[in-house]
Amino acid sequence: MSGLACSSVPGATDRTPATKDSEAIVRCYSGKGVGFEAQPLDRMSAKNAGMLALFSEAAYAPHDAAISAAHMLGFKRAELFSLAKLERAKTIEKRLELVVADSQVLVAESDDVVVVSFRGSEPTVLTDWLTDLDFFREAMGPGGVQGRVHGGFYRAEAIIHDQIMDWLKGVTGVKPMYVTGHSLGAALGTVFAARYMADYDRFVNRKQNDIDFTDLWTMPYFQGMYNYGSPRVGDSNFVTIFEFLVNRAKIMPFETADGSMIKPAGYVARFVADQDIVTRVPGSGEFKHIRNLKYLDSAGRLYEDARAEAIVNDSVWRLPVERLLDWGLDHMMGKTYQEQVFRLTHSEPSGCP
Repeated sequence: MSGLACSSVPGATDRTPATKDSEAIVRCYSGKGVGFEAQPLDRMSAKNAGMLALFSEAAYAPHDAAISAAHMLGFKRAELFSLAKLERAKTIEKRLELVVADSQVLVAESDDVVVVSFRGSEPTVLTDWLTDLDFFREAMGPGGVQGRVHGGFYRAEAIIHDQIMDWLKGVTGVKPMYVTGHSLGAALGTVFAARYMADYDRFVNRKQNDIDFTDLWTMPYFQGMYNYGSPRVGDSNFVTIFEFLVNRAKIMPFETADGSMIKPAGYVARFVADQDIVTRVPGSGEFKHIRNLKYLDSAGRLYEDARAEAIVNDSVWRLPVERLLDWGLDHMMGKTYQEQVFRLTHSEPSGCP
């Protein structure tokens, strides 16, 4: 094991349902005018960012509470999958157990949109696991994605991938789909989005005539991904092909079974709150972040793209001792990401827990 020990992340807090009522948080925000809007092709939607942050929060709740949270947000059909309860999880290797035991996926469908939200993990467990150099990079596949990703992310996502795909086959009509998640959930969501886009690309462009993609005629199309506090997921090749797939979807509209023409927005945003420690691991030598950074400083001010990158690069590990606590606190979904994203569209604090 190499890197940060579990005790080295000050201020990190347990994110289990026993100490944090995610359903109550969603209930509070749901009464404040949140909701989706049409996703612009070339810019972030602060409104969609707020809604997807709520879904990232809801994924932390127990099964019935998560379903209730989705209903509060106007999603009549919803399900929560726990990775540890799936049959495939019984054969995982020992070092995956801690993270898989903490992983859930909330899938939800409204009249207009579909959301796939991956749950995060307790920061002290995640940072130690991520810096385990024995868990290095693994080639992506199947799904036509080139490049390598963190082996733990790849194997954990593979446990749940088929269950999500089966659920998506039940979506009514061809709808836009957003992928979201916080912490570990953001990483698993990135792997899922890459595999999903690769399958869709092969289907739309008829690259694999020997594979039956019939179900994709009626499955949702990738509309965007908003992630919060994501670690680095893969190498530079993975980042390149991920962005290629996103951009290809934007410029290549496709025809659905009923003759409708669809042009996905394919917008991706990666939020980092101030000194969030998880966004700095694994080390930047082999692992890279996907682009389109949205940086929220300690005052909640938003910086985007090149300016955001410059601020983050300049601040790496330049914290005075008295701010070491921020490493863990800045990773929290509720009082950090949820509140600051809410302030992008509201002039006053939410007043929510």
